[in-house]
Amino acid sequence: MCWRALAFEVYSALPEETLAKRMMSFARHPPLDASFLTTQLWDKHSPSWRNIADNPPMLNKQLQDALVELINRFKDESTLLDPDIQIPIEYIQQLTTEKQVSLRRGKWRRFSPEIEAKSTTRRSQCGTAGEKAEP
Repeated sequence: MCWRALAFEVYSALPEETLAKRMMSFARHPPLDASFLTTQLWDKHSPSWRNIADNPPMLNKQLQDALVELINRFKDESTLLDPDIQIPIEYIQQLTTEKQVSLRRGKWRRFSPEIEAKSTTRRSQCGTAGEKAEP
């Protein structure tokens, strides 16, 4: 059996309430079982990952809120530029990029149901599947 199928089995065996969460809440790192090639590679190239997996860093609510506020301020205060205009790097003080990603990867949720609902609403305002709405 290939390693993808094994990992799929491991994560598919998780309780339904765990699978209903975003994928990175339960698959942030490879399975702890060292028989997985992915786990062996992580052990070789980033050996401290197991400590982080056991004790993930937590941001307090105040810091989370401050980061969200800062990101939203960057977004709200940004000026969209013509992509054909080149600006020398020394004139750029901040840069914000956005990327649309699919809400799911196969059967897995990438985001929580609340974020999916917000994204679906936002995408419907912009057009289907994140495309620009026709005038």
